[in-house]
Amino acid sequence: VQTTGEKPLLTAKEVRARYSLWAIIHGRISVDEVAIVSPVINVVNKADGTSNLDPLRKKFAEEKSAREKTSKEKKPSAASRPLQVDVKKISITHVALRSVQEYAGGKSDFAEISDLNLSIAGIKNGQTAKLTLSANGSLARNPPDAKQAGLLEAALNGDFSFALTDDLKPASLTGGLQLNISKATGAMADLAALTASMQSEVTPTEIKQLALRFQRGGVKLGEVFASGPFVLAKKEGQFNVEARSIDRQVLNLAGAATGIDFGTTTLNSTNQIELANAGQAITAAGRFDVGKFQVTRSGQTTPTLDLNANYQVTVDLN
Repeated sequence: VQTTGEKPLLTAKEVRARYSLWAIIHGRISVDEVAIVSPVINVVNKADGTSNLDPLRKKFAEEKSAREKTSKEKKPSAASRPLQVDVKKISITHVALRSVQEYAGGKSDFAEISDLNLSIAGIKNGQTAKLTLSANGSLARNPPDAKQAGLLEAALNGDFSFALTDDLKPASLTGGLQLNISKATGAMADLAALTASMQSEVTPTEIKQLALRFQRGGVKLGEVFASGPFVLAKKEGQFNVEARSIDRQVLNLAGAATGIDFGTTTLNSTNQIELANAGQAITAAGRFDVGKFQVTRSGQTTPTLDLNANYQVTVDLN
């Protein structure tokens, strides 16, 4: 797939699909295998703000506008039988995703996700599917300000089981995901040996555990935890979300791509979230406590502040 620039946006060694055309003609999606082998994706962001994704963004925006116009003209149809789906295996292997951010003056940042492998098996109405994921990643920052330069390397692994209802709505989710930073130098040296792990146990009626935990060398650096009653198929429920003792090293993981250092900052937050009307009505209330807040970027540092705030928000998406 070629858009702008010398490098193609997408290349792949092979794209393969095995399916039953007869089943699809009769309204059933029956697929034995979908495989994409060794795809390479190159995203180039120029210093002037343009990107080789721009032609696709323009095309997608035009198609979205056309679909919205068509949907407004169509009359609502009677409820139909849920789509019947039987996808035995989807595999995407040895993916390379590369992104370049160019700066005026010739310097650039380079980010890459390499050897990404994704496998999904058993997508079917009323059944439980399996998903496995593994990847390596690297970020090399070389901005005009040499003090912000640095290198980061990491590995990601995940394994999940998820169930679908008879009408293909999510029913449950169990599994985990782990990120290990194996190398960090320069402005990102504080992230070396940092690990982040996510554990999930969601039943059809309850979020038993949805936790994101951070640590370094066996020392805990904070966690984000959610639990409470929640009907997954209806997208309705009331649950709590807490951010507990989030350390500056965790915040720096989020700020690494933009050269932001959170200095002495720590974060705590308690939140109560309620979803109603199939997720269209959202009510949230809680409190944020930010201790010794400080941000450094391009050699400039904000004053150190203690911040706290209570909030309450109601959103009606209709």
